Amino acid sequence: MGESQMREMAREQNEGTTLEEYQRRLASVEQVMTKRGIDCILINASHSIKYLTGANNTCSWVFITRKGRRVAIVLESDYNYYRTQSVLDDIRKFRPHDPVGLFRALRDELGLRQNSMALEREHLRALTFDWVASCFGDAVNRDDWNICAELIVEEARAVKTAEELSKVRKAAELAAFGIQVARDNAIKSTTETELARCIYNNLFAKGAGPETFLYVGSDARSALAHNLPRQNKLVNGPVVVDIHVCYQDFFADMARTIFLDDADQEQSDAYNYLRESIALASSAVRSDASLDDIRKAFYSRLKRMPEGWVPLFGPVIHGCGVSNREMPRFRHPWEGPGYPEKLESNMTAAVSNIGLYSNRGWGVRWEDTLVVTGGEPEVLTRENRFSA
Repeated sequence: MGESQMREMAREQNEGTTLEEYQRRLASVEQVMTKRGIDCILINASHSIKYLTGANNTCSWVFITRKGRRVAIVLESDYNYYRTQSVLDDIRKFRPHDPVGLFRALRDELGLRQNSMALEREHLRALTFDWVASCFGDAVNRDDWNICAELIVEEARAVKTAEELSKVRKAAELAAFGIQVARDNAIKSTTETELARCIYNNLFAKGAGPETFLYVGSDARSALAHNLPRQNKLVNGPVVVDIHVCYQDFFADMARTIFLDDADQEQSDAYNYLRESIALASSAVRSDASLDDIRKAFYSRLKRMPEGWVPLFGPVIHGCGVSNREMPRFRHPWEGPGYPEKLESNMTAAVSNIGLYSNRGWGVRWEDTLVVTGGEPEVLTRENRFSA
Protein backbone atom coordinates (compact mmCIF):
# COMPACT_ATOMS: atom_id res chain seq x y z
CA MET A 1 0.00 0.00 0.00
CA GLY A 2 1.41 3.42 -1.00
CA GLU A 3 1.63 6.43 1.29
CA SER A 4 -1.17 8.27 -0.56
CA GLN A 5 -3.50 5.33 0.07
CA MET A 6 -2.51 5.21 3.74
CA ARG A 7 -3.16 8.94 4.11
CA GLU A 8 -6.60 8.54 2.53
CA MET A 9 -7.41 5.73 4.99
CA ALA A 10 -6.19 7.91 7.85
CA ARG A 11 -8.43 10.81 6.78
CA GLU A 12 -11.46 8.51 6.70
CA GLN A 13 -10.55 7.08 10.11
CA ASN A 14 -10.26 10.57 11.62
CA GLU A 15 -13.76 11.44 10.42
CA GLY A 16 -12.66 14.71 8.79
CA THR A 17 -11.19 16.27 11.95
CA THR A 18 -9.16 19.29 10.84
CA LEU A 19 -5.61 20.21 11.74
CA GLU A 20 -6.97 23.34 13.43
CA GLU A 21 -9.20 21.21 15.66
CA TYR A 22 -6.28 19.03 16.75
CA GLN A 23 -4.29 22.18 17.51
CA ARG A 24 -7.19 23.49 19.62
CA ARG A 25 -7.33 20.23 21.58
CA LEU A 26 -3.59 20.23 22.22
CA ALA A 27 -3.69 23.88 23.27
CA SER A 28 -6.51 23.09 25.73
CA VAL A 29 -4.38 20.37 27.33
CA GLU A 30 -1.46 22.79 27.62
CA GLN A 31 -3.71 25.33 29.35
CA VAL A 32 -4.75 22.75 31.96
CA MET A 33 -1.12 21.75 32.45
CA THR A 34 -0.24 25.37 33.15
CA LYS A 35 -3.10 25.62 35.65
CA ARG A 36 -1.94 22.44 37.40
CA GLY A 37 1.73 23.46 37.41
CA ILE A 38 2.87 20.57 35.21
CA ASP A 39 5.48 20.97 32.47
CA CYS A 40 4.99 17.65 30.65
CA ILE A 41 2.54 14.76 30.41
CA LEU A 42 3.17 11.32 28.93
CA ILE A 43 0.15 9.47 27.53
CA ASN A 44 -0.24 5.91 26.28
CA ALA A 45 -4.05 5.48 26.28
CA SER A 46 -4.96 5.01 22.62
CA HIS A 47 -8.27 6.92 22.79
CA SER A 48 -6.52 9.99 24.22
CA ILE A 49 -3.73 9.83 21.64
CA LYS A 50 -6.25 9.57 18.82
CA TYR A 51 -8.31 12.46 20.19
CA LEU A 52 -5.25 14.72 20.46
CA THR A 53 -3.20 13.71 17.40
CA GLY A 54 -5.29 11.54 15.05
CA ALA A 55 -3.09 8.46 15.40
CA ASN A 56 -5.00 5.29 16.28
CA ASN A 57 -2.37 3.02 17.79
CA THR A 58 -1.94 1.00 20.99
CA CYS A 59 1.87 0.77 20.82
CA SER A 60 2.84 4.42 21.09
CA TRP A 61 3.63 7.11 23.65
CA VAL A 62 3.10 10.84 23.30
CA PHE A 63 4.87 13.58 25.26
CA ILE A 64 3.13 16.96 25.47
CA THR A 65 4.81 19.94 27.13
CA ARG A 66 3.18 23.22 28.01
CA LYS A 67 5.86 25.01 25.98
CA GLY A 68 4.63 23.41 22.76
CA ARG A 69 6.99 20.43 22.41
CA ARG A 70 5.13 17.33 21.26
CA VAL A 71 6.97 14.06 20.67
CA ALA A 72 5.49 10.68 19.67
CA ILE A 73 7.35 7.40 20.12
CA VAL A 74 5.97 4.47 18.14
CA LEU A 75 6.87 0.84 17.54
CA GLU A 76 9.09 0.64 14.46
CA SER A 77 6.77 -1.72 12.58
CA ASP A 78 3.93 0.81 12.95
CA TYR A 79 5.90 3.92 12.04
CA ASN A 80 5.05 4.37 8.34
CA TYR A 81 1.28 4.16 8.88
CA TYR A 82 1.44 6.10 12.15
CA ARG A 83 2.98 9.14 10.51
CA THR A 84 0.17 9.29 7.93
CA GLN A 85 -2.34 9.57 10.80
CA SER A 86 -0.63 11.81 13.35
CA VAL A 87 -0.60 15.60 13.17
CA LEU A 88 2.70 15.56 15.08
CA ASP A 89 5.95 16.16 13.22
CA ASP A 90 8.38 14.71 15.77
CA ILE A 91 7.74 10.95 15.62
CA ARG A 92 10.47 8.57 16.76
CA LYS A 93 10.74 4.80 16.42
CA PHE A 94 11.53 2.09 18.95
CA ARG A 95 11.88 -1.66 18.87
CA PRO A 96 10.60 -3.89 21.73
CA HIS A 97 12.15 -2.93 25.08
CA ASP A 98 13.94 0.05 23.49
CA PRO A 99 11.76 2.97 24.71
CA VAL A 100 13.59 2.94 28.04
CA GLY A 101 16.61 4.51 26.38
CA LEU A 102 14.47 7.02 24.50
CA PHE A 103 12.61 7.94 27.69
CA ARG A 104 15.82 8.65 29.56
CA ALA A 105 17.20 10.74 26.71
CA LEU A 106 13.97 12.76 26.53
CA ARG A 107 14.14 13.68 30.20
CA ASP A 108 17.31 15.63 29.47
CA GLU A 109 16.17 16.86 26.05
CA LEU A 110 12.91 18.28 27.43
CA GLY A 111 14.65 19.73 30.47
CA LEU A 112 12.20 18.18 32.95
CA ARG A 113 12.39 19.62 36.44
CA GLN A 114 11.62 17.84 39.71
CA ASN A 115 7.88 17.04 40.13
CA SER A 116 7.14 18.57 36.73
CA MET A 117 5.84 15.50 34.87
CA ALA A 118 2.50 13.66 35.07
CA LEU A 119 1.99 10.03 34.05
CA GLU A 120 -1.22 8.03 33.58
CA ARG A 121 -1.82 6.62 37.06
CA GLU A 122 -5.03 4.79 36.14
CA HIS A 123 -4.37 3.57 32.61
CA LEU A 124 -0.90 2.15 33.24
CA ARG A 125 -0.67 -1.10 35.15
CA ALA A 126 1.39 -0.93 38.32
CA LEU A 127 4.46 -2.64 36.87
CA THR A 128 4.37 -0.49 33.75
CA PHE A 129 3.94 2.66 35.79
CA ASP A 130 6.95 1.73 37.92
CA TRP A 131 9.34 1.13 35.03
CA VAL A 132 8.19 4.24 33.16
CA ALA A 133 8.53 6.35 36.31
CA SER A 134 12.01 4.91 36.92
CA CYS A 135 13.13 6.36 33.57
CA PHE A 136 12.24 9.88 34.68
CA GLY A 137 13.15 9.68 38.35
CA ASP A 138 12.20 12.67 40.48
CA ALA A 139 10.76 14.51 37.45
CA VAL A 140 7.55 12.48 37.99
CA ASN A 141 5.03 14.14 40.29
CA ARG A 142 4.13 11.58 42.96
CA ASP A 143 2.92 14.00 45.64
CA ASP A 144 -0.65 14.65 44.47
CA TRP A 145 -2.84 11.79 43.22
CA ASN A 146 -4.97 14.28 41.26
CA ILE A 147 -1.93 15.35 39.23
CA CYS A 148 -2.10 12.60 36.64
CA ALA A 149 -2.13 12.66 32.85
CA GLU A 150 -5.65 11.18 32.55
CA LEU A 151 -7.31 13.92 34.56
CA ILE A 152 -5.39 16.66 32.76
CA VAL A 153 -6.51 15.37 29.35
CA GLU A 154 -10.06 14.69 30.58
CA GLU A 155 -10.37 18.19 32.05
CA ALA A 156 -9.26 19.71 28.74
CA ARG A 157 -12.01 17.88 26.83
CA ALA A 158 -14.77 17.77 29.48
CA VAL A 159 -16.75 20.70 28.05
CA LYS A 160 -17.81 19.58 24.60
CA THR A 161 -17.82 21.66 21.41
CA ALA A 162 -20.96 21.85 19.27
CA GLU A 163 -19.47 19.27 16.87
CA GLU A 164 -18.58 16.92 19.72
CA LEU A 165 -22.07 17.24 21.22
CA SER A 166 -23.59 16.29 17.87
CA LYS A 167 -21.56 13.07 17.91
CA VAL A 168 -22.60 12.22 21.49
CA ARG A 169 -26.21 12.88 20.48
CA LYS A 170 -25.86 10.50 17.54
CA ALA A 171 -24.28 7.87 19.79
CA ALA A 172 -27.22 8.27 22.18
CA GLU A 173 -29.69 7.96 19.33
CA LEU A 174 -28.02 4.70 18.32
CA ALA A 175 -28.10 3.46 21.92
CA ALA A 176 -31.87 4.06 22.04
CA PHE A 177 -32.19 2.20 18.75
CA GLY A 178 -30.20 -0.69 20.23
CA ILE A 179 -32.53 -0.86 23.23
CA GLN A 180 -35.52 -1.02 20.89
CA VAL A 181 -33.85 -3.87 18.99
CA ALA A 182 -33.38 -5.61 22.34
CA ARG A 183 -37.06 -5.16 23.22
CA ASP A 184 -38.16 -6.53 19.87
CA ASN A 185 -35.94 -9.62 20.12
CA ALA A 186 -35.92 -10.49 23.84
CA ILE A 187 -38.13 -13.55 23.68
CA LYS A 188 -38.09 -16.77 25.64
CA SER A 189 -35.54 -19.42 24.60
CA THR A 190 -33.34 -16.81 22.90
CA THR A 191 -29.85 -16.87 24.41
CA GLU A 192 -28.11 -13.80 25.75
CA THR A 193 -25.42 -14.24 23.10
CA GLU A 194 -27.99 -14.39 20.29
CA LEU A 195 -29.69 -11.25 21.62
CA ALA A 196 -26.36 -9.42 21.89
CA ARG A 197 -25.37 -10.45 18.35
CA CYS A 198 -28.66 -9.14 17.02
CA ILE A 199 -28.14 -5.79 18.78
CA TYR A 200 -24.55 -5.51 17.55
CA ASN A 201 -25.48 -6.32 13.94
CA ASN A 202 -28.23 -3.71 13.89
CA LEU A 203 -26.05 -1.05 15.56
CA PHE A 204 -23.16 -1.61 13.15
CA ALA A 205 -25.54 -1.46 10.21
CA LYS A 206 -26.70 1.96 11.50
CA GLY A 207 -23.16 3.32 11.74
CA ALA A 208 -22.01 2.54 15.28
CA GLY A 209 -18.24 2.35 15.67
CA PRO A 210 -16.27 -0.85 16.33
CA GLU A 211 -15.52 0.30 19.90
CA THR A 212 -19.22 -0.22 20.76
CA PHE A 213 -19.81 -2.83 23.43
CA LEU A 214 -22.69 -4.05 25.55
CA TYR A 215 -23.74 -6.24 28.45
CA VAL A 216 -26.70 -8.61 28.62
CA GLY A 217 -27.84 -10.50 31.71
CA SER A 218 -31.06 -12.43 32.12
CA ASP A 219 -32.94 -14.06 34.98
CA ALA A 220 -30.52 -14.71 37.88
CA ARG A 221 -27.67 -13.08 35.89
CA SER A 222 -29.65 -9.83 35.73
CA ALA A 223 -28.33 -9.13 39.24
CA LEU A 224 -24.73 -8.93 38.00
CA ALA A 225 -23.25 -5.44 37.74
CA HIS A 226 -21.67 -5.84 34.28
CA ASN A 227 -22.72 -9.05 32.66
CA LEU A 228 -21.08 -10.18 29.43
CA PRO A 229 -23.61 -12.22 27.41
CA ARG A 230 -23.48 -15.99 27.78
CA GLN A 231 -25.39 -18.97 26.40
CA ASN A 232 -28.10 -18.56 29.05
CA LYS A 233 -31.56 -18.85 27.57
CA LEU A 234 -34.09 -16.18 28.48
CA VAL A 235 -36.70 -17.82 30.72
CA ASN A 236 -38.70 -15.48 32.95
CA GLY A 237 -36.48 -12.38 33.11
CA PRO A 238 -35.72 -9.68 33.93
CA VAL A 239 -33.31 -9.00 31.05
CA VAL A 240 -30.80 -6.21 31.68
CA VAL A 241 -29.25 -4.60 28.58
CA ASP A 242 -26.48 -2.03 29.03
CA ILE A 243 -25.21 -0.46 25.79
CA HIS A 244 -22.08 1.67 25.33
CA VAL A 245 -22.32 3.01 21.78
CA CYS A 246 -19.38 4.69 20.08
CA TYR A 247 -20.05 6.98 17.13
CA GLN A 248 -17.08 8.66 15.43
CA ASP A 249 -14.99 8.27 18.61
CA PHE A 250 -17.65 9.57 21.06
CA PHE A 251 -19.62 7.43 23.51
CA ALA A 252 -23.09 7.40 25.02
CA ASP A 253 -24.32 4.98 27.69
CA MET A 254 -27.81 3.59 28.12
CA ALA A 255 -29.23 0.74 30.19
CA ARG A 256 -32.76 -0.61 30.47
CA THR A 257 -34.45 -3.64 32.01
CA ILE A 258 -36.79 -5.66 29.80
CA PHE A 259 -39.58 -7.70 31.39
CA LEU A 260 -40.95 -10.83 29.79
CA ASP A 261 -44.59 -11.87 30.03
CA ASP A 262 -44.54 -13.25 33.55
CA ALA A 263 -42.42 -10.66 35.43
CA ASP A 264 -43.67 -10.35 39.00
CA GLN A 265 -44.92 -7.20 40.71
CA GLU A 266 -41.91 -6.83 43.03
CA GLN A 267 -39.50 -6.68 40.09
CA SER A 268 -41.64 -4.07 38.38
CA ASP A 269 -41.90 -2.03 41.60
CA ALA A 270 -38.12 -2.12 42.10
CA TYR A 271 -37.55 -0.97 38.53
CA ASN A 272 -39.94 1.94 38.91
CA TYR A 273 -38.33 2.92 42.21
CA LEU A 274 -34.87 2.88 40.62
CA ARG A 275 -36.10 4.86 37.61
CA GLU A 276 -37.65 7.51 39.86
CA SER A 277 -34.47 7.71 41.97
CA ILE A 278 -32.37 8.24 38.86
CA ALA A 279 -34.80 10.89 37.62
CA LEU A 280 -34.36 12.72 40.96
CA ALA A 281 -30.58 12.59 40.67
CA SER A 282 -30.70 13.59 37.01
CA SER A 283 -32.78 16.67 37.78
CA ALA A 284 -29.87 17.90 39.92
CA VAL A 285 -27.46 17.63 36.97
CA ARG A 286 -27.02 21.25 35.94
CA SER A 287 -24.19 23.74 35.61
CA ASP A 288 -22.57 24.69 38.92
CA ALA A 289 -24.08 21.65 40.69
CA SER A 290 -21.65 19.61 42.76
CA LEU A 291 -21.12 15.92 42.12
CA ASP A 292 -21.49 15.29 45.83
CA ASP A 293 -24.98 16.88 45.90
CA ILE A 294 -26.06 14.66 42.99
CA ARG A 295 -24.79 11.60 44.81
CA LYS A 296 -26.59 12.60 48.03
CA ALA A 297 -29.86 13.19 46.16
CA PHE A 298 -29.70 9.69 44.72
CA TYR A 299 -28.69 7.79 47.84
CA SER A 300 -31.04 9.69 50.15
CA ARG A 301 -33.96 8.17 48.25
CA LEU A 302 -32.41 4.72 48.11
CA LYS A 303 -32.21 4.72 51.91
CA ARG A 304 -36.02 4.75 52.00
CA MET A 305 -36.56 1.81 49.63
CA PRO A 306 -38.37 -1.35 50.76
CA GLU A 307 -36.50 -4.01 52.67
CA GLY A 308 -35.02 -6.76 50.51
CA TRP A 309 -33.77 -4.54 47.68
CA VAL A 310 -30.04 -3.92 47.63
CA PRO A 311 -28.27 -1.17 45.66
CA LEU A 312 -25.17 -1.84 43.59
CA PHE A 313 -22.98 0.87 45.11
CA GLY A 314 -20.82 2.82 42.71
CA PRO A 315 -20.40 6.14 40.89
CA VAL A 316 -23.89 7.55 40.43
CA ILE A 317 -22.58 9.84 37.67
CA HIS A 318 -19.72 9.55 35.20
CA GLY A 319 -18.77 11.46 32.09
CA CYS A 320 -19.25 10.10 28.58
CA GLY A 321 -17.28 11.31 25.62
CA VAL A 322 -14.02 10.12 24.11
CA SER A 323 -14.12 7.40 26.75
CA ASN A 324 -17.19 5.75 28.21
CA ARG A 325 -15.92 6.80 31.65
CA GLU A 326 -14.29 10.19 32.02
CA MET A 327 -14.79 13.58 33.70
CA PRO A 328 -17.02 14.52 35.42
CA ARG A 329 -16.56 11.54 37.73
CA PHE A 330 -15.58 10.23 41.13
CA ARG A 331 -12.18 8.66 41.53
CA HIS A 332 -12.11 5.04 42.67
CA PRO A 333 -13.25 4.05 45.32
CA TRP A 334 -15.94 6.64 44.56
CA GLU A 335 -15.21 8.81 47.58
CA GLY A 336 -14.39 12.49 47.91
CA PRO A 337 -15.99 15.49 46.20
CA GLY A 338 -15.50 14.28 42.63
CA TYR A 339 -13.50 15.70 39.75
CA PRO A 340 -14.29 18.44 39.00
CA GLU A 341 -16.30 19.33 42.09
CA LYS A 342 -18.84 21.30 40.04
CA LEU A 343 -20.40 20.74 36.63
CA GLU A 344 -20.29 23.08 33.66
CA SER A 345 -22.66 23.52 30.73
CA ASN A 346 -22.02 21.24 27.74
CA MET A 347 -20.44 18.49 29.78
CA THR A 348 -21.95 15.09 28.98
CA ALA A 349 -22.55 12.48 31.65
CA ALA A 350 -24.37 9.22 32.34
CA VAL A 351 -26.68 8.64 35.32
CA SER A 352 -26.60 6.04 36.82
CA ASN A 353 -24.05 3.27 36.78
CA ILE A 354 -25.97 1.68 39.67
CA GLY A 355 -28.79 -0.85 39.83
CA LEU A 356 -30.86 -2.70 42.39
CA TYR A 357 -30.81 -6.42 43.01
CA SER A 358 -32.61 -8.92 45.19
CA ASN A 359 -31.20 -11.89 47.02
CA ARG A 360 -34.10 -13.79 45.49
CA GLY A 361 -32.17 -13.85 42.23
CA TRP A 362 -32.88 -10.88 39.98
CA GLY A 363 -31.72 -7.33 39.33
CA VAL A 364 -32.76 -4.15 37.48
CA ARG A 365 -30.76 -1.36 35.79
CA TRP A 366 -31.51 2.03 34.24
CA GLU A 367 -29.01 4.50 32.76
CA ASP A 368 -29.29 7.64 30.62
CA THR A 369 -26.79 10.00 28.99
CA LEU A 370 -27.36 13.71 29.64
CA VAL A 371 -26.04 17.08 28.50
CA VAL A 372 -25.46 19.57 31.33
CA THR A 373 -27.22 22.91 30.87
CA GLY A 374 -28.02 25.89 33.09
CA GLY A 375 -31.38 24.31 33.94
CA GLU A 376 -32.91 20.87 33.52
CA PRO A 377 -30.45 18.57 31.72
CA GLU A 378 -31.03 17.45 28.16
CA VAL A 379 -31.71 13.71 28.26
CA LEU A 380 -30.23 12.22 25.11
CA THR A 381 -31.14 8.55 25.48
CA ARG A 382 -34.93 8.79 25.23
CA GLU A 383 -36.49 5.85 23.50
CA ASN A 384 -38.37 6.35 20.23
CA ARG A 385 -36.05 9.23 19.28
CA PHE A 386 -33.93 7.18 16.90
CA SER A 387 -34.05 7.30 13.12
CA ALA A 388 -36.10 4.61 11.44
